[in-house]
Amino acid sequence: MTIPKKYAQDRVTLLILSINLVLLVLCVVSIVLKVTGDTNSVYVVQYRPNLGASRATLPGGTLDILAFPLFSLLIFVSHTILSIRSYAVQRHLANTILFMATILLAMSLIISNLLLVIK
Repeated sequence: MTIPKKYAQDRVTLLILSINLVLLVLCVVSIVLKVTGDTNSVYVVQYRPNLGASRATLPGGTLDILAFPLFSLLIFVSHTILSIRSYAVQRHLANTILFMATILLAMSLIISNLLLVIK
């Protein structure tokens, strides 16, 4: 897969890619730093307030909470590849795909940090 020359020189596309990369690094670093090396730690991986006070939080292990950085990496890579492929068709479509990745990465960062705060 070759990257089109105009794609690598488009300022708006590079700006959105840079924002996505910063959000990816923030998400990965914030989660990895908060998660200790102890594999016996229990974290909240789901919060459902409609189930009642006793069942509102569902616990999970370290591997469950480490799915958030993996999800962020998957979003970044897949949306970047889709954007590169669609740039030849239409520039605005490629930028829209990247902007949707920005929204998903921001939501992933917010939700993962909120789940790590709940005890």
